[in-house]
Amino acid sequence: MTIPSVARRYARALYMEAAGVPRIHEDMELIGETLGASADLTRCLESPVIARERKLSVLEALFASRTDELTMGFVRLVVRGRREAQLHAIATAYRELRDEADGILHAQVRAAAPLESDDIVRLRYTLEERTGKHVVLQPHESDDLLGGIVLRIGDVVYDGSARHHLAQLHTRLSADR
Repeated sequence: MTIPSVARRYARALYMEAAGVPRIHEDMELIGETLGASADLTRCLESPVIARERKLSVLEALFASRTDELTMGFVRLVVRGRREAQLHAIATAYRELRDEADGILHAQVRAAAPLESDDIVRLRYTLEERTGKHVVLQPHESDDLLGGIVLRIGDVVYDGSARHHLAQLHTRLSADR
């Protein structure tokens, strides 16, 4: 998921305001998980037809009794700023800020077949050694890969797929002609 810069700005503002308040971290996780799990709620927040007041009342019904007042004040600010469609992205950006501060790095690994647990442990260990951070791997099986793995850490992609290696070999052989 590419996070828009406006979502990052809102998340950073809340993160600075919350300054280590664990409850706010939990609240943003709740909001992110709830919005991520409900396509109907997402459509509601993105709809230009639904009145902003109605969207706010839905969000308050869902979260007011379950979150800190600072969090709800922030949600109200987001809605008043006409950014309610960005609320899920804001929650995701907030989690990224918190993880960065805690030294946690998320990496997605795509492989042609399911990775063995030993391979995942070795890859995690190698990444932790190179980055100095705790690495959380998210492995995915990908039908479009012939072999090897593709690793994504943030916006950086490390392509160790068989297709990529074959393309590099083809380029080198073509250049030698």
